[in-house]
Amino acid sequence: MTDTEKEQRDLTKRMRLLEGNRRSYAGDAKTMMQKQMDTMNALKKENKKLREDLKNAEGSAGLNTKLQGELTTKEEQYDNIQRKIDLEQRKLREYETKVDAYKDMLSGKRKERATTMGGINATQENHQIVDKQIKVLENRLDQALVKFNEALSYNK
Repeated sequence: MTDTEKEQRDLTKRMRLLEGNRRSYAGDAKTMMQKQMDTMNALKKENKKLREDLKNAEGSAGLNTKLQGELTTKEEQYDNIQRKIDLEQRKLREYETKVDAYKDMLSGKRKERATTMGGINATQENHQIVDKQIKVLENRLDQALVKFNEALSYNK
């Protein structure tokens, strides 16, 4: 074997080894690229999901802010209404106190009138007394008239 044949065999062997290395490297590179593509796709999906979550969070944060604003407004309205109710209850108690005072004053006036003027039924009572006196006097007059007539008839 000559040097050229040896060299050719060495080169052919090297070439086969290099070709095997290239194929192995190409397969490893292809596998690595596939893993990286899978990782990228997974990261893209996760990124998309995170963006949707962020959008929903911003939307619900905006909604929460809106609801918080409405809640604050409703609480203010509740406080205003509660203050109005308290004011009206205070006025009611004042009016009840005044009504009680007027009732007491009216009761006192009625008692005073009853003692000085004879009460509510004073006119009726006065009429009854006068009617009774009239009947008594009419009876006396009738009795006196009867005696007078008897005396007249006796004297005739």
